[in-house]
Amino acid sequence: PSYTNVRYPPPLDPWRAPDVDADCAGVGSFQLHFELPAKWEERRVLLHFEAVGSAFTVWLNGLEVGFSKDSKLSAEFDV
Repeated sequence: PSYTNVRYPPPLDPWRAPDVDADCAGVGSFQLHFELPAKWEERRVLLHFEAVGSAFTVWLNGLEVGFSKDSKLSAEFDV
C-alpha cells in the first residue's frame, strides 16, 4: 500500500477509479492580462506554478510556452 499525509480528494474507492462525466472532464481555462515593467525587458522572466491539480498547457500572447502533466508538482517556464 501507499502511505501519504494527504487524503486523496475526493474519497477514493481503491478498487475502481471515480466516475467522470465525459462532458465535465475537468477542463478549464484561466486568462490574465498583465504588462511587464519596462525595467524587466532585459531580465530573464520565469513563470512558476507551485502546483496544479492536473495536466496543463501555458500560452503567452498566443504562443505555447509549455506543458506539464505532473499533477500537484511544481512547474516552471522561461517566458
